[in-house]
Amino acid sequence: GVDKPDDAMVFQDAKGRKWRREATDNKLLIRWYGLRPRNNYGDKDDAIVIRKAIDYIKSHRDQYNTLKFDLCQFNEWYFIASTVYLDGIILEGEGVNKRPKTLFQVAWDVTAFRIPAGDGYVGVKNVALRHYGKFPQVTDSNNHSFDIHTVVDFENVTVLENPNGDGFHLDACAYADPTDTVHFGNADQSRFTNCFADMSINGFWINGCDANVISFNDCSASSNLRWGVYDNGLLGNKYFNLHLANNGKGITDMNVGVRVKHPPFSDTSYFTYFLRGTVDKVKGKNPVDYPDLWYQNSTGL
Repeated sequence: GVDKPDDAMVFQDAKGRKWRREATDNKLLIRWYGLRPRNNYGDKDDAIVIRKAIDYIKSHRDQYNTLKFDLCQFNEWYFIASTVYLDGIILEGEGVNKRPKTLFQVAWDVTAFRIPAGDGYVGVKNVALRHYGKFPQVTDSNNHSFDIHTVVDFENVTVLENPNGDGFHLDACAYADPTDTVHFGNADQSRFTNCFADMSINGFWINGCDANVISFNDCSASSNLRWGVYDNGLLGNKYFNLHLANNGKGITDMNVGVRVKHPPFSDTSYFTYFLRGTVDKVKGKNPVDYPDLWYQNSTGL
């Protein structure tokens, strides 16, 4: 074949003959590239190897669609010091419901995973992230744990701490300039299940004309500097069994959980209310005139 030897998927012997690793399913194991969990930072950026494995998957989509990581034992992790782009692949760790067992330690001034606008399916499952650094670090930053601009399916994903960005930052509008990598994209009908965002600037931050019909199932946001959930999607998103606690720690005398903007009632006087049900259910109905549709969130519940 045309593949070059990489000592992971393609090998070459002394006579120049090449051999390709065969897999039994569509999962490429990161250990094949010599990458395993460790218990020190050092000067090695595991993102370099991760990007290499992703490139192989993208060039062999007929065989692979998933990059699989090992379980991390106590005090073990993978270390990310530069951004990894996920485009049309599934990133999968080890773990069970609400207990991801694959951990990524991330440099405090780095966006860990950026998911650009595109047509490919992107899934993330059974992983946890922690950005090391003093908390709180700053009040504004774009160094998010997950920077999302397309349709995603996240399951059992936890951001333990990100003092320099949002946990899950989703910004998508198909009408934006395609060269605008901050806002362009379409994330309609994304799904987040058993996802947690703690000790970040915002836990879940959703914005854009195409950040709609997104479902959040059994998710949690706690002890974030600003909002547990900030939802500025155009048409409405749905939250089921959402847990919130102790958000708004970076705002003086303010303890907030969810802020949902729905025209024309998006004035600051309604910022301390969070949603009971779905956004489309209360569209055009403010909390004062329709108190049965809203809870007042003054306690950070």
